[in-house]
Amino acid sequence: MMQASMTRFRNSFAIDLEVLAIFRLLLALIVIWGLVGRVQVRDYLYPSEAASAKSVVDPQGIEEGDVEEEDVDTRAAEDLSLFSNRESRSVWSPWHWSLLWLDQVAEQTNLTLMHVQHVAPVPTAAEPDHRSPVPVFHAWHEPWQRMTDFLGGRFWFDMVIGIGIASAILFGLGLFTKTSNVLLWIVVVSVQHRMPLFNSGADSLERLFLFWMLFLPAGAVFSLDAWWFPRQGFWRKRINQTQSQRYQSQLLTGQPPVRSHAICNWATAAILLQLITIYWYSALEKWNADWWTGSAVESALQWSFITKPLATQWLTQPWLLRLVTWSVLVMELLCPLLVFCPGLFGWTRRATTYFFLLMHLGIAATLTIGTFSAICAAGWLLFCAWPWGPSGGWSNLWRDRRDQARELEERIPSSSRASATAAEWLVVILFSLMVWWNLSHASLLAKWVKFPHSLYPVVCQLGLDPNFPMFGRVPRHNYGWVHRVELESGASFDLRRELPSPLNVSNQIETWSEPHGVYLWRQLHVNLLYLELQQSDFVQLVRERLHYLEHATWQEKARAAGQWSPQEIDTAYSMLLLIDQDTGEDATENDAGWGFTDL
Repeated sequence: MMQASMTRFRNSFAIDLEVLAIFRLLLALIVIWGLVGRVQVRDYLYPSEAASAKSVVDPQGIEEGDVEEEDVDTRAAEDLSLFSNRESRSVWSPWHWSLLWLDQVAEQTNLTLMHVQHVAPVPTAAEPDHRSPVPVFHAWHEPWQRMTDFLGGRFWFDMVIGIGIASAILFGLGLFTKTSNVLLWIVVVSVQHRMPLFNSGADSLERLFLFWMLFLPAGAVFSLDAWWFPRQGFWRKRINQTQSQRYQSQLLTGQPPVRSHAICNWATAAILLQLITIYWYSALEKWNADWWTGSAVESALQWSFITKPLATQWLTQPWLLRLVTWSVLVMELLCPLLVFCPGLFGWTRRATTYFFLLMHLGIAATLTIGTFSAICAAGWLLFCAWPWGPSGGWSNLWRDRRDQARELEERIPSSSRASATAAEWLVVILFSLMVWWNLSHASLLAKWVKFPHSLYPVVCQLGLDPNFPMFGRVPRHNYGWVHRVELESGASFDLRRELPSPLNVSNQIETWSEPHGVYLWRQLHVNLLYLELQQSDFVQLVRERLHYLEHATWQEKARAAGQWSPQEIDTAYSMLLLIDQDTGEDATENDAGWGFTDL
């Protein structure tokens, strides 16, 4: 009995290689879409090469201590960007790395060399020294400054994004699959660490899926690698060997051939559990009065800043929204049991999959959340069997035949080599650290579960530090942002309506879909709202920068259009306000602030 239960449990973590190949293609397309969106906002995020060159410190006029300071107002007047390179460090922790942080490494190295050269003793007539520090200073300074300008410029950013998109294409096609997977994971982690204010749950899931795919044979079937190099690679050799054995068995028994291939190891368990843990962690965050009373979904759909036109139709059915709220909370809590429990998941896994697919379809139709629904739906495909395999079949829409007390016929034996065993143990250790991190950051368990500070670098550098609140806290106010301009003539208007995309993000979404760059700029505002309690000083800094960026951009556009006189444009007064759209009150003047202190 125990052996049968263990076999059923082990079968629940099996993944068909054909399904894994489809997931690989979908994941590559989603990552490409996200990288293209980052390009759409990068022009307003960091300074251009021209502005970076203007900010070069004159080595001959340097005074002691000047290398540690930067005139922010002067830099802001030179370039329209949300952050300078120096200021962007306020959203970066020392445990994070990025290909796009190399400009700061070069800059810090340059400043250190400049400081060392400055404090070096200057030769005098009493102590003749033919070694002049000035030529040496120029020799060290100029190459490092050129490197800083290059690595901090948009060309380097675009080049990294280009490498990521090319790697995603190769990864999706299954050409040099493992190499392209590694490159794509590096680029995705780099971009997300460099632009953290635009990150959402979809970005966390992207890098986590890419990381666990490193330990899976993503290109074993349905790939150019399998087509062009059918006899190379451990898994392709195993597939050929298994197919030969199946063919011989077919000749002896007369049974129909098995047309699918499945694997089951710690890596498949990690990627399946990864998807399940985000729902369970989200359920812990949702363990509050908003979800108990059934008002959470209704409150989320009333926030017009992120809701689509269809959301207003759902608001007319409050009883249905309460039912949806409670159903989501219960299903997320019971999700691990429904998809992995031996003797049960044969009847509940398919129903659970359909439930969450419909849930994400509803979320995508009513809320603007980027690619989160798409990547979650792709992840749920991993729980499905290949339709033409012995465990699949279109007739088995409500039954998962993997819940059986014998080994799967289509399973490919795993490797017994020492390197493969070490890789599986590495997966176990890293996945355990990721779960530990999630539990320690859950508001319900944070008092009892503590994550060691010494392990922060390991988790953060590998990108295993996700955050999936998934509306655990829902704002009770219909927050919106207004950038009000007042001219000397008495005219007053919202200047965001005059700005180019994506700065013209509106408080009402009037279309079914938006460009991904506009969504990212909208996500910036949502993240600021959620970060206000933890990092109020930083939120204030970003708010000031956002205010200046929008105001300066409007001034440039207004001067070019000639709609107002130069004097009116220069003397215009503007305020960036967070308001309650239902009452029109300024939310920054009450106790709510920018965040959720009223919850």
